[in-house]
Amino acid sequence: MPRRVLEGVVVSDKMEKTVTVLVERRYMHPVYKKYIRKSDKFAAHDENNAFQVGDRVQIEECRPLSKRKTWTVITQPSKEALARTADKKKAKVDAKKAEEAAKETAKVEKKEAKARAKAEKAETKTKKTTTKTAKAKKDE
Repeated sequence: MPRRVLEGVVVSDKMEKTVTVLVERRYMHPVYKKYIRKSDKFAAHDENNAFQVGDRVQIEECRPLSKRKTWTVITQPSKEALARTADKKKAKVDAKKAEEAAKETAKVEKKEAKARAKAEKAETKTKKTTTKTAKAKKDE
């Protein structure tokens, strides 16, 4: 049995490796002879996350990949789409690196604060002992 191929516009790319494609079709009403526009949304598999909202794509029927996803995007992404995908991946990597650097600086700051608190505590102890010894000397 041949697989169906539909053409539509990507309306959502928020999911990982999945895009939502809006497919519109026009048909004539059998009684009123008026053309009616009908639209359906399909969840389609996009392996490389290459397509964004507004891209025109072709989807092909395939085996069920999940509960709702039984379509695969077959249109080759344009060079601009591939560049956007590379930029997205680079941005994710940069964000992770920045997050790790922030965590590292937070750790260092926490250690420094602990060391400062420890030094202040030791300093107050020495002040207390010196005042105690000074009082003891006055009493003698």
